[in-house]
Amino acid sequence: PLDLWVTPPFEPTIRGDYFYGRGVDDDKGGLLQAIHAVEAYLATSKALPVNIKFLLEGQEEIGSPNLENFLQLHKGGILAGADLALSADGGQMSATQPGINTGLRGAIALEVEVSTAGIDMHSGMKGGSVQNANHALVTLLSSLKDGKGTVTVKGFYDDVEDMSGEDKQDVAAFPFDIEAEQEALGVSGFMGEQGYNILEQRWYRPTLDIVGMWGGFTGAGIKTVIPRIATAKLSCRLVAKQHPDDITQKIKKHLEASAPPLSNVTVKVLGFRSHPWVSTKDTLGNQLAGQVLEQVMGTKPVYYRDGGTIPALAYFQQTLGLNSTIFGFGLGEKIHAPNERLLIKMYHMGRTAWVELLALLGEQWPVQAQAEDKDEL
Repeated sequence: PLDLWVTPPFEPTIRGDYFYGRGVDDDKGGLLQAIHAVEAYLATSKALPVNIKFLLEGQEEIGSPNLENFLQLHKGGILAGADLALSADGGQMSATQPGINTGLRGAIALEVEVSTAGIDMHSGMKGGSVQNANHALVTLLSSLKDGKGTVTVKGFYDDVEDMSGEDKQDVAAFPFDIEAEQEALGVSGFMGEQGYNILEQRWYRPTLDIVGMWGGFTGAGIKTVIPRIATAKLSCRLVAKQHPDDITQKIKKHLEASAPPLSNVTVKVLGFRSHPWVSTKDTLGNQLAGQVLEQVMGTKPVYYRDGGTIPALAYFQQTLGLNSTIFGFGLGEKIHAPNERLLIKMYHMGRTAWVELLALLGEQWPVQAQAEDKDEL
């Protein structure tokens, strides 16, 4: 909401130690750091240590629906020969603790509508004798999970892999302050799929969430009608090996088969769709990024996964055959919310780190790749 911004969201402002504005952290600040690093090379040495192509894509928040086709169209042309993808969309654990992200969840979204009548009805004259769309919707949605937080859709977990020993070590090594996060979020506690801790739930387990619902009269005051239609929006975050289309069809089948008495269920697939993305710690991009992070931040990075989604990374992997390294310097402060901010020193640290990473890539990337005059994306 615009009225909650202290200063206009699209007029970057410095207050104290921070930049404020929409996207200063996620992700205009990260993009500018990479651009400034290239500008610095061109303004001084007049040459870059590696070949670089920038790909700016502005539909990440809606699932990057056009990116896959773009990559297919140009993978034999302007995008041919790339060895590595570097993503400026990311951040660090804190201003002093670096991290390298090796996995993100995929996503799907659906809308389910329950209809029970041709008109809204008077709750006194008809109430108690007809189906209520709101009640029917609540019954339908309650069928999606059991009391342990487990999704009850048949086949939902079929392709979910068990955590490895290394995965569990990464979770244990991650500097996660439960009390600080609870206070920052304003929640009374945490809950989710039983048998997994908070980070395991976010990094390695899929989700099914109700992210919106409405039906009947929702304005101020009261209007005693029995609604004819009730609607909900659902989203899932998917983990490695789960396919968005497969999970979409399984949920759709479940909802249609679970229609409460005297109700019609319609499921609409929404546009937000992304495959999960997983990398390994030992890719050259990740190893060199780790060296730079230790150099500029003074401590070794931790490896972790993130529950969020960046559709482009899976598309780079599947369509172009590219490993990706996430190299960002935001701290995730109020992103997607009023008064989003970025610590100024992190912005300058990011610019320095990008300069160093490009130099290191130029020095240590395999000779055979350089000899073939390949490009870096």
